[in-house]
Amino acid sequence: MAGYAAPPGQPAPESDHEKIASRALILLREGRYNDAIACYDELLRRFPSYVDGWYNKGIALGEHLQDYEQAIYCYDRGLQLNPMDIDMWHNKGKALYCLGRNEEAIQCFDRVLSLNAHYRISLEGKAAALNNMGKFREAEAVAEHILEMYPPRNIKTWKALSVLAMSLNNQGQYKKAIEAANKAIALNPNDDGIWETKGAALASLGKYREALNCLEEALKLNPHNRTAEATRDKVAEILNEFWSGQKK
Repeated sequence: MAGYAAPPGQPAPESDHEKIASRALILLREGRYNDAIACYDELLRRFPSYVDGWYNKGIALGEHLQDYEQAIYCYDRGLQLNPMDIDMWHNKGKALYCLGRNEEAIQCFDRVLSLNAHYRISLEGKAAALNNMGKFREAEAVAEHILEMYPPRNIKTWKALSVLAMSLNNQGQYKKAIEAANKAIALNPNDDGIWETKGAALASLGKYREALNCLEEALKLNPHNRTAEATRDKVAEILNEFWSGQKK
């Protein structure tokens, strides 16, 4: 039987999978993530080869509900259907990174970079994962590569500068770390990680008051930053001991 043909000048009717996908996307944008996932479950039960359904379900699970294992499952299903999907590989890498599976995350980021060597966010992810693995010089090199891709003070470089500051701080290059952190803060003052790194570098140089101010700023932006909190408490203790000694 011949398929339905829309009259001239009229749009073709929306297919079943498009209707379900549209409804799921609306739920996702409204922040109704569990409802969106239920909708994607219906979609993928009926249309298991719908790649965007696996991708968007992975987004709902990983980005919004922090269910990284299930997100990875969705991305793997999508990649079975389209192994050249850069965004799918990148998001799988992010989910692995969030689980602390840094080597596997780097493998995903490298897969992206084999398809697009200048894919900035995967370069950033790779640099961050290298830092987590203690490979600070390699992380520094990747961050520097990102910075070479853009003119100075380009807004897109703030995360690379943040990763660079962290890798330099971990190598004991505190002044250079502070310089990189200041550049990152000038571009994006709302990232608690940059303030934390700057505070730690200042503390290592014995500049405790300045360090305390930076760490307080990090905690103002993110009260759940436990590393910044621990460093802040140590710095505050050092300052208290100093002032107690001055009064004797």
